[in-house]
Amino acid sequence: MSQDSLFSRRQVRTLNHLAKAELTSNKPNIGYVWQALALFSLPHKETPSLNQWVTTNRSVTITIQSGRFTTHTGHTASALPSGIQARRALLWISTEAIRRQSSILHLDAKLSNYLRACGTPLGGDSANKAIRELQLVLSCTWTVETSGSRDFGYGNMNTRFHIAQQDSVRNLLRKASLREPAAIELNPLFFEHLLAKKTPVDLDALRALGGSSLSFDVYVWATYKGFSSTGRSRGPSITWESLHHQFASTYKRIPMFRLRFITELEHVKLVYPEVEYVADPHRGLTLKPFVPHVKPRVRAGTRGHLSAMPSSRSTPDHAERSTGNQSFVDNQSDF
Repeated sequence: MSQDSLFSRRQVRTLNHLAKAELTSNKPNIGYVWQALALFSLPHKETPSLNQWVTTNRSVTITIQSGRFTTHTGHTASALPSGIQARRALLWISTEAIRRQSSILHLDAKLSNYLRACGTPLGGDSANKAIRELQLVLSCTWTVETSGSRDFGYGNMNTRFHIAQQDSVRNLLRKASLREPAAIELNPLFFEHLLAKKTPVDLDALRALGGSSLSFDVYVWATYKGFSSTGRSRGPSITWESLHHQFASTYKRIPMFRLRFITELEHVKLVYPEVEYVADPHRGLTLKPFVPHVKPRVRAGTRGHLSAMPSSRSTPDHAERSTGNQSFVDNQSDF
C-alpha cells in the first residue's frame, strides 16, 4: 500500500518536517506562548470591515482593537491582527522575552531575525505579511475584563493595555519602512503577566503543523490541557458550543466546526500523539489525562516553581476540575 493511501499529503508533509527536525537536532526546540492563546482565538482571516474583536470565556472577556502597520508605500494603516502570522508574532514575542528574561526585544535590519524565527522567507509577500502582523500585534489595544478571584490571576480587573510601549512601536513603524534595526520594549504589565502565565511548546511541532491558524490554536490548547490534566484521574468534558465559541471565527454552524475541529485535533496528534480524547457528536469532547508535550522541570529547593530554561511550564493556578459524573461544561477559562 502506498504512503499516500495511508496518509493525506498534508499529513505526509507534517511527518516529514517533524522527522527532519528530529534528525538535525537532539535537543527539544522549546518556545513559549502567552497563556491567553490557549483560551482565546484571534481572527483566522483578515477582517477589513471590523476594528474590534471580542471573545468571552466564562468570566473573562478580552477585547482587541485594531492596531497600526506600515504599508509597502510607507503609509500607516490600521487593521486587526489575524491568521497564522499574528499567532507566530505572539509566539516570537513570548519566546524571546522568556528566553532572555528581558522586556527589550531586538530586531535586525529588515527584521531578518524575526522572519527566520517564524520560518518566513526574507523577501516577498510572505515577509511583508509577517512584518505587518507583528506591527499589528504590538500596536493593537487589549482590554481584559474579569470577575471573580479565579480568573486571569488577579481577581476582579478591567485593564486596557498594549503589549509593547507605544514609543517603541512608533519607532518600529518608522524604521520598518527604512529597513533599519529596531528595539521593542514590552509593556511592564504584559511582561509581568507573561512571566507568570506562560505555556511551553515544541517549536518544531508547531512548524511541522504548517500554516493553518486553527492547527496552531488546537496544538496550543491541547498543550495547555496536558498541563491541566497532570496528576488527575479524569480530564474535563467540554461542550461543542464552548469549543465553537473559542475557536470558530469562520464557522457559523457547529456541525461543520465539529468536523473541522476533529480533523485538526487528529492532525495535531501526529506531532503530539499523547493527546487522548473521546468525541460525542451531540454533547462535546472529553479529554483523558495525558502528559504535557514539553516536560516540566522543577527547580531544586522550591515548591511549584518551574524553571524557564531550557524547558518550563506554567501550571494554571486554577485548573478545570472534573465532576464525578463527567458533566459537560460551557466554559473552560483557567486564567
